Amino acid sequence: MLSVKESISQVGNSFSKLAFYIISAGWLSFVIYVLLYIFVLDSSGGENFFKYFLSVESGGVRFRALIFFSPFITTVAGYLVNEREKFLRSTFNSEERYRDLFDNANDAIFILDRDHNFTHANKKSFQLLGYTEDELISMNFENLLPEDKSGLLNDSVEGNIFVTKMHAKNGAIVDVDVSASFIIRDGKPAGARLIARDATTLKRSLMEVNEAYDKLCTSVKKKETELRTIKKRLLLEGYERSRNEDE
Repeated sequence: MLSVKESISQVGNSFSKLAFYIISAGWLSFVIYVLLYIFVLDSSGGENFFKYFLSVESGGVRFRALIFFSPFITTVAGYLVNEREKFLRSTFNSEERYRDLFDNANDAIFILDRDHNFTHANKKSFQLLGYTEDELISMNFENLLPEDKSGLLNDSVEGNIFVTKMHAKNGAIVDVDVSASFIIRDGKPAGARLIARDATTLKRSLMEVNEAYDKLCTSVKKKETELRTIKKRLLLEGYERSRNEDE
């Protein structure tokens, strides 16, 4: 069971402080004015309170109406402010979660504009290519590709997967598997999202597998040759033994 302090804390977390202050100010001003009128301004002890507020004969009708309806006005205003701040908090939390997933992804993620200039990149991108954020943001995706790989991003398709090489800052060539999806706005490509995975280790592993397979094939062929030789020798020996027995 929640304690009073925990209950108040949960209400405070779910309800905007600004909205609470607005609502409290409206009700507090109303209560203060009522008490002031009853105990200071009204000699009848409050009997003429409603007559005074409903009367149109005395001055300050608009002021009295504002005081009378201020709790309701501020309650509605506070509710609207609270809903707006809830929406902003939800949007902020969603952006924080997206930012965390984006920055800490295991693959390099690039965001490009319509002309394929880098606009955003995550931490893995800087580790993969060795560029700083400012350096990478000032570059174009095509500039990091070999000359024969330019034009990989075709705006006529919504997305594609391809294998390419990218130039790292230290001059090394990095093999990458790239998954591209285009950002569509108003039915037209407005940019692209690229998810790139370092394929250098995978390529090295495939080469090692191919080398091992070639060695295995060579060894099998050698064994097959040896087995054929043994088979021929055994057949010849059997033939010689059979002929000797016949003689």
